[in-house]
Amino acid sequence: MPSNKGSSKEDIGPPNQSYDDAYRLLEDLPTGLPAGEDLRSRVDIALPEELPEIIKRIHDIRDQRAAILHKTFIGSRYLQAHPEEFTEVRHAVDAVREYSDNQSNRLGSGRVAEVYKNPNFSHVCAKVVRNMTRYRTENSVDVETGFLEDLADLNVDGARTPHPYGFIEDINLRAIVMERLHAISVDDLTSRRAHILFSEEFDPARFVGTLSRYVEAMHDLGIYHGDLHEGNVMVSINAPHTPYVIDFGLSKKIYFSEEVKDEPEKDRRFLPQISAKLKAWRENIDK
Repeated sequence: MPSNKGSSKEDIGPPNQSYDDAYRLLEDLPTGLPAGEDLRSRVDIALPEELPEIIKRIHDIRDQRAAILHKTFIGSRYLQAHPEEFTEVRHAVDAVREYSDNQSNRLGSGRVAEVYKNPNFSHVCAKVVRNMTRYRTENSVDVETGFLEDLADLNVDGARTPHPYGFIEDINLRAIVMERLHAISVDDLTSRRAHILFSEEFDPARFVGTLSRYVEAMHDLGIYHGDLHEGNVMVSINAPHTPYVIDFGLSKKIYFSEEVKDEPEKDRRFLPQISAKLKAWRENIDK
């Protein structure tokens, strides 16, 4: 076996767990991934103290590939370093730019961004930043996408967030591409008298109870929404009309309990407001 610095694995005694880990990670790399064979050769001749750096490199490659496979668009600097991905990513960026320029595709707006449907894919929409002044004071699109990814597997009796497809940081375009929810915000529901869309079984108390449990589960993960008003809570159009939580532009992730302070209460204080608004709406349409 080839040697490195005058030694080989055969010189250093029984197999090391780190070697097993490195080979397992290499086996799991997607087919056709650049540098895979080079890394395999490096593991074959590596000394134990060199393995952590090699394993870190394998993880870096896996993360880079995962970003592309999940359509997480990382911007022009990434494309310059990875020209093989240019065509796919450029096409996706141009598509978002095109359908967000058409106001007939606009679904809604907030203080920082507007949301546009993808006319070719009914399950896709894009949140496109329009107010750069406010945007600079909030989470960037990559950070907000990270919150959606962190919460992708959290589901409390149907309550969840939209699935993220990726983010774009390009010249004059910052956007999050994500699942288009078949839902309406609490704010729109209660102001537009949209009850014709809802079954008679819709129970505001049950809805807010599910939302409360979801918020607490989110807090258990160290994630605090920070802006949980009626416009950022959606109601599923289809029974049983479960809650969806959107817009993580002001959210925080806190790892140490001593830093949590009043963050949970910032979220919880919105729940009575949502409950009161839905209760009044329900009583009004039941008259």
